[in-house]
Order: sequence, then structure tokens, then C-alpha cells
Amino acid sequence: MSFSTIQAMVVQGLEQGMEGELLAVCVQAGLASLGATIRDAEGQPLEDPAAQLEALQTVAVDLQTTGLPLLRHLGVLA
Repeated sequence: MSFSTIQAMVVQGLEQGMEGELLAVCVQAGLASLGATIRDAEGQPLEDPAAQLEALQTVAVDLQTTGLPLLRHLGVLA
């Protein structure tokens, strides 16, 4: 299982109790400060901030439903 910077930032936010739009905005700001690009499923850069937030919220939902339970099962997260 590979883990991206975006996923790591989302996990950190989730562990701090963030969710929804607040989580997406914080991750978006963090990525911008790193100069990172948010990409769509086809790997194309997302320029529209609203599309970026939607993509980040999708990552968060996917992690909450699939990624985090797996990471906890593997002992990576408590």
C-alpha cells in the first residue's frame, strides 16, 4: 500500500478531530504551502479551488472507510 503526502495530511487532520470542509481546507492550505499539486483521478492538475476541496473530501471519506481501518489492523495507527 502506497501512501501519498495528501493521505498523510488527511490522516493527521482526522486524528486531530477535523472532518468535512474544515479538513479539506486545512489540507489544501498545507499542500499549497508545500507547492504541491492536487490532481484528479486521471493525474491532471486541479486548478479550481472548489474541485480541489471536493477531491480532498473524497480522499478523506475513502481513508475513513477503508484506509484507516486497514492501517489500524496492520498496527500502523493506534
